[in-house]
Amino acid sequence: MTTSRTFVIGAGGTAGHVVPALAVADALRDAGHRVVFVGGDREEQRLVPEAGYELRRISVEGFSRTNPLKAARAGGRAVGAVRAARRILRELQPDAVMGGGGYVAGVVGAAAVSRRIPLVLTEADSHLGVSNRMLHSRAHRVCLGFPIAGRDEPTFLVTGRPVPPPFADHAGARARFGLDERTPTVLVFGGSLGARSVNEAAVGGLTGLRAPALDGSGETDVAVLHASGRRDFPDLAPRVRAAGGLAIDGDEATTVALEDDRDGVSPKDVRVVAAGRTMDAGGTEVPVIADAIPTDATAENVERAATYALYDYLSPLSPALAACDLVVARSGGSIAEVTAHGRPAVLVPYPHAAADHQTANARWMADGGAAVVITDPDLTAEGLRDAVVGLLGDPTRLRTMAEASAALARPDAARAIADEVLAAAGG
Repeated sequence: MTTSRTFVIGAGGTAGHVVPALAVADALRDAGHRVVFVGGDREEQRLVPEAGYELRRISVEGFSRTNPLKAARAGGRAVGAVRAARRILRELQPDAVMGGGGYVAGVVGAAAVSRRIPLVLTEADSHLGVSNRMLHSRAHRVCLGFPIAGRDEPTFLVTGRPVPPPFADHAGARARFGLDERTPTVLVFGGSLGARSVNEAAVGGLTGLRAPALDGSGETDVAVLHASGRRDFPDLAPRVRAAGGLAIDGDEATTVALEDDRDGVSPKDVRVVAAGRTMDAGGTEVPVIADAIPTDATAENVERAATYALYDYLSPLSPALAACDLVVARSGGSIAEVTAHGRPAVLVPYPHAAADHQTANARWMADGGAAVVITDPDLTAEGLRDAVVGLLGDPTRLRTMAEASAALARPDAARAIADEVLAAAGG
């Protein structure tokens, strides 16, 4: 019988830090152990409780590289945050602690070191972040998402970046977005805030696309699922609507991503990108894709289908990844989810990322044959359109890139990191 242990995970900030940490937590919980998160007040305050985990909150702030006053304030808060984290660890008496990313991971890691609690660190990008550079010499193991030159065993171990299990039901995922099996579909995303240059290029360049149908039955419209992030959505939504597309935010944007079971597609429960409009049983106009419109729909209550849907945010992202045929995105840690779903990509690295790690991430995927890279200064609406049309118009190349993407995936990453956490705890 497995002895139940207690583990603490420090992770916070963006979903890109929290979601991988949750994947490791799930592996530990599935093995019968207790996991408690320590975090701040950003994405973790929503994602962690939704996943069924306890969240202990501390006050922590990122260090500004440009504002000395903000940096000094963050330093003061960090001292207090370490004290708070030490109190939490003293109460919980965990068998080991994992740093899952974000500034809070450094705080919780420092508290673990000061209390002589075994520490495992994770690094999602192709360079070590500040916290990991400070703490790696005191860690039992540092689990790397990508190989990093000079960072070798025994301290460092390339496990891949942990991600939730991929959404395996391709047809079901497309049904959630009202997509049939012949419509080529592009997914555009840039994180919870979004990526302004990618958003602008997508809205300006990806409307009205046509490409070979997936079933080889000639040309058809291309559907675009675009998760813009909450910051840019208010500016982009009127433009998308003016061009005949849909702009969906709030509860409607999360409807398509719920991990529920559906028995077929109905106008009542579809919130879709490539959409027309019809009436539900209550007389309310709702969006549905043209090919998913019920056979009893009439010309009077169905308009011409649009091909572009803008969402403020899609969480989880996995149903959209399963539904699409091509991804357009930045190249942060989320590319691990892209490869987990075996999707080819057009990647636009964020040019101001620390140590330019997004370029290294993108090159890793491109060198593996799974991505095309466009630098941010070179990104234009026309250039993005040409890249997407070129890929969708070459099904053989797209299929080869998809196979290469799947080959890069590390589906065992969460389990491998969980095993390192267990080993650090002595079992």
